[in-house]
Amino acid sequence: MVVIFRFAALYAAIVFALGFALGALRILFLAPVVGELAAVVIEVPPMLALCWLVASRIFPGRGLTREQGVEIGLASFLLLQLAESALAGFPGPLSYVDNVLVYWGDLSTPRLVGLAGQVLFALFPLIHILRSRQNDR
Repeated sequence: MVVIFRFAALYAAIVFALGFALGALRILFLAPVVGELAAVVIEVPPMLALCWLVASRIFPGRGLTREQGVEIGLASFLLLQLAESALAGFPGPLSYVDNVLVYWGDLSTPRLVGLAGQVLFALFPLIHILRSRQNDR
C-alpha cells in the first residue's frame, strides 16, 4: 500500500504543479480572449501530453502489476481532486467550505471537459505499466 501511495503522490504532485501553471496561464491570458470553454479545450491536450510524459518517466520498468496500476491511477486521481478542492476553497467572497461546494457543484461544460482529462490522467499509470510489461516479454 505504501508503494501505491508513493507513486500516486509523486505523479499527482508533479501533474498538479504543471496543471497549476497551465491553469494560471489559461485563466489570466487565454480565457479572457477566447472564452472559458475554448480555453479549457485548448489547455487539455498539452496537459494530457505532459501527464503522458510524466507517467512514461515514473511507471515503466518498476515491476508494477496491472492491479497496482489501477490502484495508483485511482489514488492519484483522488489526490489530485483533494489538491484542487483545497485550492478551490481560497478564492472568492464565500467561505472556504462554500467555495469548495461551488467547485464540486459546477457541472458546466468546461468543468466536465477538465474532468474528462483528469480521468485520462488516472488511466496513464495503468497504460504505461501494461506497455512496459509487454515490452519486457
